[in-house]
Amino acid sequence: MRDVSLRDRHHDLVPNRTDLAVLAASVVVPAVALGVHPSDQNPGLTGSALVGLAIAGPLVLFRRRHPLPLLAIAIAASVVMLVISNERSPLLFGVVILLYTATTTLDRRTALIVGAVSTVVIYTALAVAVPGTAIGGEGLATIAWLSLAVALGDATRSRRATLAALEDRAARAERTREEEARRRVAEERLRIARDLHDVVAHQMAVIGTHAAVARQLLRSDPDRADASLATVRTSAASVLHELGDLLDVLRGPDDRAPLEPAPSLAGLPSLVESFTTLGLDVRTTTSGPLDDVDAAVQLTAFRLVQEALTNAQRHGSGTVDLDLGVSEGHLTIEVVNPIAAGTRPGGASGGFGLVGMRERVLAVGGSLRAEATDTGRFVVSAKLPHRIEVAS
Repeated sequence: MRDVSLRDRHHDLVPNRTDLAVLAASVVVPAVALGVHPSDQNPGLTGSALVGLAIAGPLVLFRRRHPLPLLAIAIAASVVMLVISNERSPLLFGVVILLYTATTTLDRRTALIVGAVSTVVIYTALAVAVPGTAIGGEGLATIAWLSLAVALGDATRSRRATLAALEDRAARAERTREEEARRRVAEERLRIARDLHDVVAHQMAVIGTHAAVARQLLRSDPDRADASLATVRTSAASVLHELGDLLDVLRGPDDRAPLEPAPSLAGLPSLVESFTTLGLDVRTTTSGPLDDVDAAVQLTAFRLVQEALTNAQRHGSGTVDLDLGVSEGHLTIEVVNPIAAGTRPGGASGGFGLVGMRERVLAVGGSLRAEATDTGRFVVSAKLPHRIEVAS
């Protein structure tokens, strides 16, 4: 980036076609005008005029490199030539152009000061060196030309500043859109990771348990072994279906609606039954109008219960107390199970399931407590809002 900026700056300082055109306007045009129509007021291409044109040429051509110092040189040279020759110098055309260029690089206050000083110096020198110009048309024309250079320079600087601000705003808006897109991608990845853990972990626990049962009963009780294998097949199909849905979401457009409704507390009996078939004794207690809870809260509650029962089935001793209730504007959930000897509370996966539960609960404005007690039990307790408040 630094090399590019240096190249751009070098390119800006090298004379281009515009500089050559400005050079022609400030040197060639005055030279032609002085040489074509000599008169009493126009002495023609005198030695002083030629010297002034020779000085104006390089100053105007390289005006963009050091505009303010070159302007000072042009003003000083104009004053000296006016005092020596007592006649107007074509170098004044160069002063006007250099004043415009300097004004475009200065702030408004500094530009006005530079313009005022330049005008006073040139006007005073002209009035002293050329009698009769102080209150005549030439003096007023000099003030007008220098004032016009300052005004045009200030307008050009303001326009450039406005364009730069618009470009900066567009660049910042583009960066904001990119950051928002990255944030949404991160949130979607987190949601997919949660769904994978919630669904796949449960189904894999079912598959593992029934596969072990089928292996033990394959010879002694083929019918029960066949039933366990059927459950394994059903659970595997369910996992594949869930993975397929997630892959469809990743491949498909963002605005495609889900084909199936999100899980809710209405599916809680089926969820509990799926764990009961694994040998988990789930004692469920409910109170209050569960179906009146917001859909997003129901989804969070369903996933929380699913994860808590999965951990209880894996690391508990076979019994679970599940309590759900709605009161005072809140949905309370408590899942308690004895901890089996030699297991890690929170799951062998290092607690990622608990992290996912906590994130889901916090996302809807609830609170979660998941810890082992001194009595050898693991307690998952959550308090979720009955309704999610939407900021107006």
